[in-house]
Amino acid sequence: MKPANAGVSIVENQTTGFTGTYTAQGGSVAVNIDPDNGTWSITGPTGFEGNGQYYSGDMSFTNAPAGSYTWTGQELPSWDTPSPQTISLSVGGSISFTRSWTRTRPVASFSATPTQGISPLTVNFKDMSWGTIHTRTWNFGDGSPASYETNPTHIYQNPGVYQATLIVAGPLASDPPENGTYTLYIGVDHPPPSAAFTMNPTRGESPLQVAFEDKSTGDITSWDWDFGDGTSISERHPQHTYNSIGVYPVKLEVTGPGGTKSATATVIVYKVLYVNQSDDKCGDKSPCYTSLQTALDDTDAVKLIRVTQGNYPAVQQTLSGTVIIQGGNDNAFSENPSGRTIVEGLTVTSGTVIPENLSIGPAAGD
Repeated sequence: MKPANAGVSIVENQTTGFTGTYTAQGGSVAVNIDPDNGTWSITGPTGFEGNGQYYSGDMSFTNAPAGSYTWTGQELPSWDTPSPQTISLSVGGSISFTRSWTRTRPVASFSATPTQGISPLTVNFKDMSWGTIHTRTWNFGDGSPASYETNPTHIYQNPGVYQATLIVAGPLASDPPENGTYTLYIGVDHPPPSAAFTMNPTRGESPLQVAFEDKSTGDITSWDWDFGDGTSISERHPQHTYNSIGVYPVKLEVTGPGGTKSATATVIVYKVLYVNQSDDKCGDKSPCYTSLQTALDDTDAVKLIRVTQGNYPAVQQTLSGTVIIQGGNDNAFSENPSGRTIVEGLTVTSGTVIPENLSIGPAAGD
């Protein structure tokens, strides 16, 4: 622009922060701020009495010496709606310099991934706000300290519904505050329980009493047992008696706020048969067989065949049930067999065979 008074010159050297350098030939220096709510400072050459910082209003300085004057807008004006604003500088009362800018009120927005899940839940927050923003304050709603990062990550440790809030603030405090707020709700679910149990014993002759011990973990409100024989109970650590031979699938269902989970196991109730090819009395154990084949032919659907150590000829059988063949027993059929039984061949169709301490193959020395 062309000065109204050619004897006074003005030089602009605009930088970030709205700082300008102006040269005057002498006379008066006037600073005009519109609207009247900014903070600014002015610095002049030696002898200028107006050096300093001022808030708002219009200031005029007379008898200003010739030289360079620097005017700095320390803070920008605040307003309620986006609009152009003007700051004016007059030198000598006849030259004016005008600069205009627009600042947008901050508007808060963000996304959260995920917004629902099982605890502990890790949530990634992404700021999507716009406008003139100087600070961000995140409140996660779970009592944890606020975050001032742009895109924070937060872990919710406990189940619940949490109000996550982002507050974005512009450069000035104003009345009302020039802030933007946005809220999302984060749902943190209870983790499902983990079902587990032990039972003692796991197998035996009828009647067989079994003690069940719950080993489940998590937040659990109910325990439901199905013993596989048509009976059930809702206790945590029940006992149950099996009165008939059979293979019983046991199921435990545990339920809590996070859902229902189950665990299964098998109880085997069998008839015990004894086999000693050199003793038809089996040390007074009954029923006693001298042939493994004959014991396999027994009609009971579930049986434990205890066989003395040594070599036995090959056998074959078609089964409709479950057979445990336990080798390595001594002649007294002690509780824990430690010897070795070799069966030259074992061919079983259908059914289930569970070999224990038993080798299948040629007899020793063959």
